[in-house]
Formats: sequence, structure tokens, C-alpha cells
Amino acid sequence: MKVIELQLELKKRLLRACHQHLEFLKSDLSGKTLSSYTFLCCDGFRNIGIASCTTEKIEELKSKNNTPAYFRELDISEWDYFNTYYETFSSVDEFIDELYLVFYDGYLEDVNLDGFSTDELWGFISNFFELTFLEVFEKLEKLNFFNTFVFNNDVFKGIQLSDPDIHMKAAIERISVVLNNHSWHMKLLANRE
Repeated sequence: MKVIELQLELKKRLLRACHQHLEFLKSDLSGKTLSSYTFLCCDGFRNIGIASCTTEKIEELKSKNNTPAYFRELDISEWDYFNTYYETFSSVDEFIDELYLVFYDGYLEDVNLDGFSTDELWGFISNFFELTFLEVFEKLEKLNFFNTFVFNNDVFKGIQLSDPDIHMKAAIERISVVLNNHSWHMKLLANRE
């Protein structure tokens, strides 16, 4: 297989999962609006789900705490929808398991994986997922996914991890700078310090 074929399959599965996830989530919102919608990743880029938070929950958190507002807006442990309806991403997770087998023990027609050092291989894997996530968000934008009554007009997008290492923090920032407006991205950077 070629890298582009793997990316296309992963994008297809992610898009389908996002649409299914949102349909389930709509029934829970009861008129509330989402101010964030991010891919939640564990163990690198495995076990994908969604972490999102309503505008109403963020306002509630900000009113109860003395911490900076940006901290509450981006603290996924406080968000009201943390990996809910994770089963909608089961086909994504199955495919990601297959991807890691290819990346570590398999063969690609267009990339010599055996020639990579450990750091180079991780760079390749990280780039693969980052580009795929960016393309998925771009496609969701084109499909007006975020232009529904469910989302407010300024949605934070990207990837989130509960305990990112230095490499994953860099990936989070690279994705954020592309997807988010300056205000959201600066909040993310301030939250990382």
C-alpha cells in the first residue's frame, strides 16, 4: 500500500465517526452549544475519541474558580463531554492498530520504513496523523459540520491528550496554529506553560 491510500482510509473512517458522534451528542445537548470539538488521543495517536465542551460549562467553570479563564477553557478534565460515545470510533481504532503494524513491521510501496531511525519513524508517524487530522477538520469545515445550531461561532478545534509528552505537545501546537484563530491558539500556548 501507499501512504496516501492509508491516509484516505483513515480520513474516511474519521469523518464517518465524527458524523455519528455528533448525532449521538445532539441528543445530550438540550439547547446548549459546543465551544470545542477535538480529537482525544491516547498513547500517541491511538484510541481516538472526541473531547468537547459546551459554552455553558465553560462559563460555569470560569465563575467558580480563580484560575485564568484560558485554563478552564482548555482543561479537558473539566469538559462535560470527555470521550463520550467512544464506540463510534471503534473502526478508526481498529484501522489505527493496522497502521501501527504497517509502520513498525510492514511495508509501504512509497516509503522505506526500514531506513528510518526510531526518531525518524516517530516523525513520519506523527506527520502522517497530523496531516490526516488537519485534512479531516478541513473536510468537516467544507461540509459545514461546525455551522449548525450545535456549535457556537468560535469553536476550538484540534487534538488533546490527557498527559502529552514533549513530542505530542508540539503536535498539539502545530495542529492548533492551523485550525484555530489567534485567540484560541494563544490560550493553548499559555495553557502549556
